[in-house]
Amino acid sequence: MHKIMPIFTFMGASLLRMDDSYSMQVVKQTVETVVPAVLQAAETSSGDSSELVKTLLRVFVDASPHIPSHRQLPVIQHLLETLGVAGHIHEVLALLLERHVLHSGDKEDMQLDVAPISEDFCVSLVISCSPLDQVTGLTRLLEYVQELPEEKPQVARSRKLKRKSSVPIQLFSVETNTAKQLRHFKLVCVSLTSSVLASEQYATKVVEMTGDDERQLESNYLRLLEVTLTLVSHTAASCDANAQETTSKFWRVLLSKEYEVIDKLTHLLSSTALVEVVCQLIQHTNATVRRKSMELFNSHLTSTKGKYTDDQIPPLLNLVNALTGLVAPVDPMADGELPETPLNRQTALYSLKLLAKMFGSDQRQAFMPLATACFQIISDQTESYHVVSSSLLCLAQLCVVLGPHLIPYLPRFVPVMLDCLLDVRRTEETRRDLLQLSAATCLLKVVEHLSKFLSPYMVDILQRTCHQTFSLSSCRSVQLAEKIQAVRSLVAKSVPVRVLYPAISDYYNNLLDEVSIAALFHMLGDSIQAMSREDTAAFTQPLVNFFTVAFGYRVDHKEMAYDQVARVEDCVIAAFLELVVKLSESTFRPVFVKLFDWASHEGSPKDRILTFYRLTNSVAERLKGLVVLFVGHIFGNCGDMVDANNCSKTDSLYFEVPSNSGSDTDGEEPSSEGVLSDASSLKSTLLVYSILDSLHKTFLHAPERFINKETFLVLLQPLIDQIENDFGGAEAYDELISGHLVPCVAQFAVAVIDRSLWKHLNYQVLLKTRHASARIRLGALRVMKQLYVKMGEEFVSLLPETIPFLSELMEDESQEVERECQVVIKTLEETLGESLQPYF
Repeated sequence: MHKIMPIFTFMGASLLRMDDSYSMQVVKQTVETVVPAVLQAAETSSGDSSELVKTLLRVFVDASPHIPSHRQLPVIQHLLETLGVAGHIHEVLALLLERHVLHSGDKEDMQLDVAPISEDFCVSLVISCSPLDQVTGLTRLLEYVQELPEEKPQVARSRKLKRKSSVPIQLFSVETNTAKQLRHFKLVCVSLTSSVLASEQYATKVVEMTGDDERQLESNYLRLLEVTLTLVSHTAASCDANAQETTSKFWRVLLSKEYEVIDKLTHLLSSTALVEVVCQLIQHTNATVRRKSMELFNSHLTSTKGKYTDDQIPPLLNLVNALTGLVAPVDPMADGELPETPLNRQTALYSLKLLAKMFGSDQRQAFMPLATACFQIISDQTESYHVVSSSLLCLAQLCVVLGPHLIPYLPRFVPVMLDCLLDVRRTEETRRDLLQLSAATCLLKVVEHLSKFLSPYMVDILQRTCHQTFSLSSCRSVQLAEKIQAVRSLVAKSVPVRVLYPAISDYYNNLLDEVSIAALFHMLGDSIQAMSREDTAAFTQPLVNFFTVAFGYRVDHKEMAYDQVARVEDCVIAAFLELVVKLSESTFRPVFVKLFDWASHEGSPKDRILTFYRLTNSVAERLKGLVVLFVGHIFGNCGDMVDANNCSKTDSLYFEVPSNSGSDTDGEEPSSEGVLSDASSLKSTLLVYSILDSLHKTFLHAPERFINKETFLVLLQPLIDQIENDFGGAEAYDELISGHLVPCVAQFAVAVIDRSLWKHLNYQVLLKTRHASARIRLGALRVMKQLYVKMGEEFVSLLPETIPFLSELMEDESQEVERECQVVIKTLEETLGESLQPYF
């Protein structure tokens, strides 16, 4: 055998350089004659010819650059055919790629005018073989890459030289080549695999295959995919381990190339074949391979978007059973059964969620075992929070596709799901957020598809979804807060009123914090808005009774700050307005009268009247012109209330408690007159504001000349006397006059039926300009100015009696009053279109 080897050495050094047919024929005949004999002799003497084959292949590979470029491929092909393509193509490829790595860009080769080995040459060599041999060769090549170390080991040179003779021949010598060359070799091996699978010639050959060869090819694909997935797991680990090293870019590029191979394999496999491959790979002993195979399947499902034929569905349903077995909790008492890793179970649950989305509606029975497995997972207190979260998301999808089939299981999983929504066992915030978001998503789907069967859990659902931790202002996760808000909105619109209203009533009785109450009434408002006409008629009285109780929040929580009470009251009023707009005139009138009586009858808590007028203000704003149908009977009380809170007309404001009365029904301390921060003074101020605003909106939207003489006389003096209501300091007085009284009185004048009554109104305002306080005189001027703007040219009849008062004000001791008077005169001149200077 050793004597024959020089023949091949001579061929590599001399004969192979000859570019003629005769020389090539000699080479082929020599290979056909000598190689089998050499191999047979080696097997006879040692029983193993692998080392000799590697030596023989290296001789040809080393000589290949000296072969004319158009002769290289036929020579290597003939050698492979003689040795056996399937068994040795990976060795040839490894040797060729090693030479490509070592000598690419070699200046010496360029000077000798030789044809270097390129990656394209290797692709052509592989393509020349049958698809079965190609896939087999590429698989073995990647298996060899997998056997190579991550980095070149640090070995002492003396030790390496001492053992060199005993080391078997290697396709790629890790010891003699550099670490950079090792990395380059790995990269070109994977890149070659990707290039071959992407080539048109390969695809053409695959299309021509039929029968047993096609089935065998898919089996080979399985092995190649398995090896590639294993490589991916190793490369990903190396990428993470070397993230801060200079080699980090190489590992990222290598990982990208490996994913390219997986992508190419996915496109080559039919859907049925891919499912069969995944079914086998999820039974693999390597957990990473199992996970990567499921990720590959998930990517395939996402790209196909569920476009499967009827004959492709049974294998997918078999995969459902296999994946369900993978995620199901393992009995700790079972012998020999090891639990799957949490990450793999998460991936499997995502696969099952996609499958349920695509086929669950038509194949419900196939997914019932999955529902049972998910119930077991979320009920296990020791289960990984990631797996629990994925199970909740999977259950959400099952609620969509299984619908009423899950009704018998509601007692089993709804309470657990609600507990997950307010989970206190998970101490880490990120874990709690993930679990809560998953539970909220599941609850959203449960409400969407099973809303009519949730009455036993409705109070608990309200308790969870209206909890203060889920408000936009306090929730750590905006996404979670928005999801909970979506759940509340869906509950309001989809849960029947007969189910929702009793739950809201029960839950409200146990509520204390304003955030939860606000969320609850926002939900009630949405529910009322979505009510049918029949439900509105049936539930008006119970809802009015409930709102009447809720309007008592201010009385029941005297210890709370005003702004907190006001926010709750605003939410209650907003929900009540949704009911108001659904009621007819004949239905709402007795409701309004009843609320007025509730607030104003003798012995009722004083705070109720403030709530009532805040409500009336909102009703007037919402109903606009329709409000005049309901408010006529409250004008007298409006006058009484503004007088009772006018410091110029009473010694004790309405909400003040006499110092000798001790504890009153309102439970307040005696107020100090004129101090706006005092609770009673603040209430008086706000009550006056609410009444004036209610009247202003009523007058604004009322039909022209709405106020008759009787109403005019009831309201005139109380309104005009508010000009003297200076008990809250300069800032509060300015707000009263400019923000509330001026627009109210001006619109009051517009709404009067008999214009002759304007003279009385104007005169009462003019009298206030002779008040001893400059601030009061200034306030009266501001009211006059707006009155004259509203009266327009019709003011001419009132000019004679107005001029004397303005003349006095032109000489007022207060410069501010004098300046304001000039402004009023200028306003009059613009309105009348003539100068008034001759009158002064």
